[in-house]
Amino acid sequence: MTRFTLSALATASWVLAACTSGSPAPTPGASATGAPVAANPPAASNAVICPEALPAVNLDTAPEYDSWLSMKGGGYGVVVREWHNGCSQQLSFPASAADNEGFDEAQSDYKPTHSPDGQHIAFFRRYYSFTGPSPEDLTLIGDNVIPNWLTSVVVIDADDGNNVRRLTDLRHIEFNPMWTRKKFPNQSGGESYRVTFTRSFRPEDTPPGPVPRTAEEGAAACWTDIDAQPGDEYCFTDVDTVGSVFAYSSLKDGRVLVRIEDGFRLALVTPDEQDPTQSAFQELTYDNGGLPMPLLHKITISPDETKIAYMKVEPGIGVLSPDSFGNALIAIADLDVDAGTISNEIIVSDLATNLANIDWYPAWSPTNKQLIFACSGNCPYWTPAVPVNYYTDNSQIVEYDLATQVIRRISHELTTNYRYPDVWGAVK
Repeated sequence: MTRFTLSALATASWVLAACTSGSPAPTPGASATGAPVAANPPAASNAVICPEALPAVNLDTAPEYDSWLSMKGGGYGVVVREWHNGCSQQLSFPASAADNEGFDEAQSDYKPTHSPDGQHIAFFRRYYSFTGPSPEDLTLIGDNVIPNWLTSVVVIDADDGNNVRRLTDLRHIEFNPMWTRKKFPNQSGGESYRVTFTRSFRPEDTPPGPVPRTAEEGAAACWTDIDAQPGDEYCFTDVDTVGSVFAYSSLKDGRVLVRIEDGFRLALVTPDEQDPTQSAFQELTYDNGGLPMPLLHKITISPDETKIAYMKVEPGIGVLSPDSFGNALIAIADLDVDAGTISNEIIVSDLATNLANIDWYPAWSPTNKQLIFACSGNCPYWTPAVPVNYYTDNSQIVEYDLATQVIRRISHELTTNYRYPDVWGAVK
């Protein structure tokens, strides 16, 4: 039975109005060099755009969230918010090659996630890849040689994409931004949520240049304030002490979930704000029947902090390489943050049977009842099927309902690639 409520109709009316109303007055942003740049185009290009006819919504089966963020557009992507009824809003406007001052290729925005209060969106922007890739090359997994990239963590206003601010400089490879669930003292003397991210260091003797590099000196977990300037960021893990560390979700008590690359270990870190060598690590135990821990990554903790979801690469099934990254799958498990245990794992996505399929980047709904993730390649979750030859040729956003165990496609454009989803209203 399809039923409608007054609140649903009011929401639909607001969305329809947003299609035709003007956007707020633009706020100047900042360029890669800190110089003023034009704000979002004045022709309401960041307004909500809806199809001519909105589909009916079956509230008996509809999820309890209305929209999600994702990257849209493949190798030269933008940040979009998309609703279940087909409406969408472009929120980031990376510069074209002609407008990307000092470089000769277009910028691209990756991995958007909104703050706990819904006021800001953080993502990382690739300014340059150093290899002069073609658009075709940039559709592949890894988007060419990542150690050659110049990236920065960027934050924007969540309602319209304005007030663009670069939080880090362009000396490192910085990626995977997420938000803390706890407020910390900020640069303005108040308190705010921080953006956590992973910083990858280049060897000192191989400065950025046209020669592709494959070696890196390691990675560290870092964070910064939303009102900070480039250079104010702080890395709270030390490469020389613990090796490479990759940051993921945070807890309400301020601890940050990380992966320690040595042995693919997972831990909760209590950051030391004065000395990264003194940050406290609580290693997590993974119940895997006595087998070694597989590679767990793209990790997200549920809003109630009782479950964890991740992309899993089983030993002998898939590895991190462009030739065999398929066969990865999505799993959820119970998380005990006090005991430090991950247990009762459930495989969510179908195990891929060929290298032209990949499930990755899970995100929880605010009620812990649904999980969304990206499926790329020959995905079995919708019809009509879109056969492809490579596992990033087609990437869509799908939803897994924990109660019914049904997976369905929720993104709307089969001809456009989507990646890195984040449910609106839930902290990743």
